[in-house]
Amino acid sequence: MTPLASSAPFAFYLAFIVFYFLRPQAHWPVLGAFRPTVVLLALLAVVLLAYSNQLKGRLATPIAKPLLAFIAYIFISLPFVEWPGSVLRHHVEPFVLVVSLFFLTVWIVDSPQRLRRAVDVFILCQLARVLDPLRLHLTQGYWGSGAHLGGGEFMERLAGAPWDVVNPNGLGFVCVTALAFVHYCWLVHGSAMKRIFAFAAQPTIVYVLLLTGSRSALIALLVVVIGMVMLSRRRALLLAVVGVGAAATLSVMNPMQLDRFRSIYDATAVNASTAQGRTDSVMNDFRLGLQRPILGTGLGTSPEARAHDGRRAKKSHNLYTEALIETGLIGLVLYCVFIFTMLRYSWRRLSEIRKATEADTRRPRDPLEGILRSMTVWLPMALVFSLAQYGITEWHWYLIGGLVVAATRSDGRPTDARPDAAVIGRAAPIRRSFGAARSRTMGESSFPKSGLGGSLRTHPTGRIRLGGVLAKSQ
Repeated sequence: MTPLASSAPFAFYLAFIVFYFLRPQAHWPVLGAFRPTVVLLALLAVVLLAYSNQLKGRLATPIAKPLLAFIAYIFISLPFVEWPGSVLRHHVEPFVLVVSLFFLTVWIVDSPQRLRRAVDVFILCQLARVLDPLRLHLTQGYWGSGAHLGGGEFMERLAGAPWDVVNPNGLGFVCVTALAFVHYCWLVHGSAMKRIFAFAAQPTIVYVLLLTGSRSALIALLVVVIGMVMLSRRRALLLAVVGVGAAATLSVMNPMQLDRFRSIYDATAVNASTAQGRTDSVMNDFRLGLQRPILGTGLGTSPEARAHDGRRAKKSHNLYTEALIETGLIGLVLYCVFIFTMLRYSWRRLSEIRKATEADTRRPRDPLEGILRSMTVWLPMALVFSLAQYGITEWHWYLIGGLVVAATRSDGRPTDARPDAAVIGRAAPIRRSFGAARSRTMGESSFPKSGLGGSLRTHPTGRIRLGGVLAKSQ
């Protein structure tokens, strides 16, 4: 695939990512009047129209097909759902905004260099979302949220910064996401500067996760750690590091945090009632989804469905019941196919890279291996976390899905990479123009240095000499 010649679409794409996650319009309200994310999205659409010929075929990927089918199903079924007016008035715009992350990534992130740059910007954005509430907590005593324990007792929980849009569970998810990508993209496969920064960032991220009091995030962290151990070639060392980290984590937790995390498995804990309440809510949502099992109530309308069922008008805190309520069984199946296709192809591409490295120990480490490892441990974690978090109109499946497409279709080499020495050594035909053939019979050729360490020279017999290997020219 030939990358886009201009860097303008990629620059606008990175700006869109920054505005979407860091929300500078929340810091400077004057920006909010211009709706910068919508403006940037419209600008990207106009810019990409100029490259429409180059973009053809980029969506011809197994990962895009179920998502396209899901989108088509949502709009085709719109007249037949229970609340089409609510869908059109309140939920189409946020869905278009998040699903555009997938298509923009697939269309624009078209080279290994751009992929690595996009992932670095993504990591920096997530770290900013993690570190800013910590800064406010340490300097101003900020928490942002709390949990009712019953009997008039409350537990303070750290939520996202005032400019962010995430509650404690959402901040916990951001923490685990940042941890997975920082570990592989910066600590294991990064430069020396990135490794130093990652080494300091990882314990800080875990500390912020503890302040959120999110049981779902703690389980997600466990899934990520298990994935890291399974992918590691030094499992004993990694297990020792994890053990030391777990002991240090337990030493800084207060009794209320310990009780909250103990309530995951202990019904006698003070926080056990809230855990049971979440389980009961999921079962009630599943029952609600079976009332309209074919088409559902409409995209984003699970709060309305819950309100009509006599409960609080909040989104279903489970991706699978959310999809069942809003899009029916058909939508649920299509969305699950989209997710599992991502997992399948990221694992397949990572396995190919690992096998190639094991077959040739002198082969340099593929620069995309860290990104693929991150996504391979992130995807199972997100599947588990979705048992306690909604996600159809959230960013993570679409952006990560686009990055999976970008990583699985790339070979990790520079876009202008030449064929390697082995290909040239097999006497691959080399075409020369008639003018070039007449202008030189001896001397230096216009070809670059070969992988064999010598230059290409034209032999009097009409063959190309490559460091001692003669290949007949055409």
